[in-house]
Amino acid sequence: MTIIGFVMAIQSCDQSSKKEEQNKALIVKANNELFNKGNLDFADEVFTDDYRGRGPSIIKEFVSGRRTAFPDLQVKVDPVIAEGDMQAWLRTNTG
Repeated sequence: MTIIGFVMAIQSCDQSSKKEEQNKALIVKANNELFNKGNLDFADEVFTDDYRGRGPSIIKEFVSGRRTAFPDLQVKVDPVIAEGDMQAWLRTNTG
């Protein structure tokens, strides 16, 4: 029984780790697509209307405003930290 529990725990950790890595990659991609490339349509792909009360339209408005104020805006995201369903990141803005 102990071995089965151990194997299940390892599989669960693998799945959690994989999801955390996917979340990290999405954060980097979203920042790159929205801020660096100005691809506002990407917001429709990743943000739902009920996203923290700030659906895709609010995200687009925010990014558009930033890019208008800083036409040469570039962002770098590092580090990205993920634990379970929580993520945090540091975004450095230049331009």
